Amino acid sequence: MKATILTNTQFSKLKIYNPGDINFVECILYMIGSARTLKGRRLLKKFITTNGEYLGRKLLNINTLIDNGEPLIETNKFILPDTLGIVGGEVIGCTVPFEEKSTNLELILKNPKIKLEEKINLLKQVGEIIEILSMIEGFPHEIHIGDVHEANFIINEKGEIKTIDMDSAYISNNKPFNSKYLYLCSTLYKLPHKYKTNEEGVIIPSYNSDVFCYIMMILNTISSANIFELPIDDFYNYMNYLEDLEVPKDFLFCIEKIYNNANNETPLHYLDSLPIQNLYQAHKSVYKAKTGRKLSLL
Repeated sequence: MKATILTNTQFSKLKIYNPGDINFVECILYMIGSARTLKGRRLLKKFITTNGEYLGRKLLNINTLIDNGEPLIETNKFILPDTLGIVGGEVIGCTVPFEEKSTNLELILKNPKIKLEEKINLLKQVGEIIEILSMIEGFPHEIHIGDVHEANFIINEKGEIKTIDMDSAYISNNKPFNSKYLYLCSTLYKLPHKYKTNEEGVIIPSYNSDVFCYIMMILNTISSANIFELPIDDFYNYMNYLEDLEVPKDFLFCIEKIYNNANNETPLHYLDSLPIQNLYQAHKSVYKAKTGRKLSLL
């Protein structure tokens, strides 16, 4: 496995990279390379913790991706680790290619000045990535993104969406990492046959869980609220409200599957049928004004 090796002095001179103040809970990003020579700049991901068990899981993923990740690279939708990051003789993380002139997707989806139609079009690309991963050929392991949420995707200057946190993906039987939406949604733990957990109670990522998180991204964008935190009765009240807004039944049927025993189905192919103008009334403030009910705030 290749490594990027820095002295402590060299590392101390690196600048933290975080445009938009995104809250990355598992790492701190540092820029390697000069702004004057843009080509070849990379990011060093310094893991928040490097204890033995956690680091061992990370290294297993990184090694697997470096050795077997060619089918993922060929799709041009996945930004994969390319070297270990070693500082002062200790492994602190990994490096990944840097996408020049890219923007974190969370900044786009939470920006009230950007039209909902544009946001939905970007979310289609996220769904396509999940579908690509479910059908990938040539990768010798079961693989799922696992931690699917807004901040783990970027949009480059060509308008292409890519996923950026593959060192935290679920690969084969490696112990899963916590996922933002899976970890915080208590309702999922009531469906143990669909959303299986390991001995420590962490949900094991699967196609079903990736689709669940993707659906939460869509609903959070439409509502500007944390839909994944809603109690089940409030969730279905909101689904009924969307139906009143003439949201197609096929789309809602996909959504409602996440809380029953049927396998999840991505709503990707129904996004084009969404009544965009009606969906402006799905915003949390309009929903509260019209129904008296409150959605959790972002």
